[in-house]
Amino acid sequence: ALFLYPSVSAKKEFVRQGSAEKAFLTRFRKGNPDERKKIRLLDVCASRADSICDLFHYSGRHVLFLFPAGLNNYIRLFQDQDYLNAFWFSTRYAVVTVILSNALAILVALWVTSKLKTQNFVRTCFFLPNIISGIVVGFVWAFLFNQASKTLYSLTGLSIFKIKWLSDPTNSFWATIIVSLWQSVGYYMLIYISGLNSIDRMYLEAAAIDGANAFQRFRHVTLPLLMPSI
Repeated sequence: ALFLYPSVSAKKEFVRQGSAEKAFLTRFRKGNPDERKKIRLLDVCASRADSICDLFHYSGRHVLFLFPAGLNNYIRLFQDQDYLNAFWFSTRYAVVTVILSNALAILVALWVTSKLKTQNFVRTCFFLPNIISGIVVGFVWAFLFNQASKTLYSLTGLSIFKIKWLSDPTNSFWATIIVSLWQSVGYYMLIYISGLNSIDRMYLEAAAIDGANAFQRFRHVTLPLLMPSI
């Protein structure tokens, strides 16, 4: 007790600060929702600004107003051709993976929810790669791209199995995309299945009565109602 409150004035100050904090939290919980959103947004912006300042500080070790001493490090970094190649590869990978994984997941979700008798089995098959360890996935696909493709080419003679997936830079990019899609489509499929099941069939039936075909029903009814899941 003596350590926490070395004097009576310090104890009163501690109690006063605690009471003010409780009053603020009570007002925050019972206040206007718009005010709570503004406070949360301000807190997020402040934390991001603090993180950016720390980034410049540790990268340059010194900060002079808004111009960090380590800014030359970033200039040299973007002049490095190896870094630019890696940055361009990562950007292409992110864009292509996001677009293709969501597009394929929507197609698979539509297929699974179309009164398929074996839908539980199909769901399991598509979701199973998502729970496999990344190390195991790497070993399996490395075997498929190297040894298995050579064996299949010798048996079938198909040119697709002759492609050098891992030794050519262009082919290795698409090999990475294939592996990523194989592992991630099942996870997004479950999200879209949940979104499709939440759509009232009344809208689709009304569109069918109005003469809309399957693509028009998907374009003008299913896809807009599926946007919260996307």
